[in-house]
Amino acid sequence: MQMKLIEARKKKNLTQKDMADMLGMSVVAYRERELDKVDFKLPEVFLISSYFHRDVGDLFSNSGMRKANKK
Repeated sequence: MQMKLIEARKKKNLTQKDMADMLGMSVVAYRERELDKVDFKLPEVFLISSYFHRDVGDLFSNSGMRKANKK
């Protein structure tokens, strides 16, 4: 899961629907990305990082490490 992203979203009291609306996608599509079932596209990553005023690596860095450890 994208734990840092989830924490940032909840800290701002945003729902998955709020995030999906911001990105112009369905709630299901957003949820799959937040749960690491589907990768975020690069424009989505930058839009989210900009929205939260956080560095891309700060919000998304752990997911790549976890996937590498699963193999």
